[in-house]
Amino acid sequence: MEGRVSMDIQQASLEQDTSRCKNEMISGPTERVEQRIQSNARYMKREDQPYITAGTAEVTRPSLNSTRSTATSNGEEWRGKRDNPVSAEQSFKRLQSHENRMQDTPSIAERDESARWREQCTKLQEDKRKIERSFNRYVNDMDRHLDNMDEDTRRLQAKIEQLESDKLAIEEKHNAFIQKQQEVTFSQMTTSHWRPAEDRKVMGDFDRLKRDMRSWAKKAGILNDMASVLSPLDDSASAALRGTLERVVQFRDDNTLPNGLVRSKKKPGLLLNALLSHGIYTTLFRSPFFFAERNIEGQSSRLDCRDGLEEVYDYGILSNEENAHLWRSQTLRLLFPPIETDISNGEVALHEITKEAIAEVANQQASKFLAGPARYLIANEAREKIYTIHREAATMSYNLWTRRTRMKCYTLQSLNRPTFDPDDKHLLSHSSVDYESHEDRLIGKPIDVIVHPLVMVYGTDDGENYQQGRVWAPAEVWLDSKSPSA
Repeated sequence: MEGRVSMDIQQASLEQDTSRCKNEMISGPTERVEQRIQSNARYMKREDQPYITAGTAEVTRPSLNSTRSTATSNGEEWRGKRDNPVSAEQSFKRLQSHENRMQDTPSIAERDESARWREQCTKLQEDKRKIERSFNRYVNDMDRHLDNMDEDTRRLQAKIEQLESDKLAIEEKHNAFIQKQQEVTFSQMTTSHWRPAEDRKVMGDFDRLKRDMRSWAKKAGILNDMASVLSPLDDSASAALRGTLERVVQFRDDNTLPNGLVRSKKKPGLLLNALLSHGIYTTLFRSPFFFAERNIEGQSSRLDCRDGLEEVYDYGILSNEENAHLWRSQTLRLLFPPIETDISNGEVALHEITKEAIAEVANQQASKFLAGPARYLIANEAREKIYTIHREAATMSYNLWTRRTRMKCYTLQSLNRPTFDPDDKHLLSHSSVDYESHEDRLIGKPIDVIVHPLVMVYGTDDGENYQQGRVWAPAEVWLDSKSPSA
């Protein structure tokens, strides 16, 4: 806009200068013509008048001869023109034509100046068009940007509304959780003994139990190969040992042990560890009422109610699983009340009865294991250590069953001929398996030995989600990494 105003001012100034120049160009010749006419007229008057004095005439005559002759000729010419109207009219027309030419024909400087201004005007107009195009593009871009911002604003607004809704839902869920946790905390203030341990601690307890069993089997096992172990046995003893080993070993199709178990002198200790783990988990962990045996080694137990408790528990699971697990948890807590300052005499007596029953079952199972077919793999019983392992396992099992979660143990039979998968979180290869050197050959190969059963837990301590399970102790497996798969 400022450029246009400046250009208009400059054009107006140019027009004024051009008009003034034209007037000067026209008025100049016209004034000279009029002066010439007046000069001729004065000479003509002087010629008609006589000279006043002779002296003056004599003095002026010589100097005026040329002027007089010129004036006379000019006067005659002017009188001729004056007396001839056609000639005067033509002279006027010529003068007017000259004036028109002066008006119509600008000078070179004016033409250059005009051309320069036209060039600048053209450039300014082109710049104006460029600016207009650029401005239009900018306006269009801004319109699109505003449209995009509007769309983003609508989308963000919708997201904000969704987040607000999610926030309210989370707050409600959080408040409900806090309320529930407070209720649980208040309910456990007087029974902190039964507060459930974290899964991390439970898994650590299983690892410790596993290490104790491995250590005992390594020290107690026969340092010889299985061929040397089986050769001196009679048919009855050999069949009994084979029947026991079938619980943890996947025999070949020809009813023989896998080749990797026959050649090595360390494998009797591995099989002894597998038999010990299988016995402990199937007798002390599989049932929550393992301690209430009717008869142990011909002796009557003071808690002669296992069959009845298990029957009620099984029917309860079929009817209402959540309530059945709650009943089982409360029953076990009732039968084994914690020793506290305000405990009654009856609770003390019941506590001792249950504690004694747990220890009796553990000791009897240890004795049964040492007297069973596994004795053919034992060189040094280390009786005190194996009894301690059974008692600790029994106490651990009882405490875990007092929780509202449900525990399950999976052996070779219940796993249904498993195959090796290194990515399976339910399986863990034994330390003697050279997996890294034979990875391609071992993947998908049938597992030969379950050294440690798989222990799973289902549900939560709040008595919910019993369809969801998690691993407490993975199954420790062995397979021959030196022989090709069948």
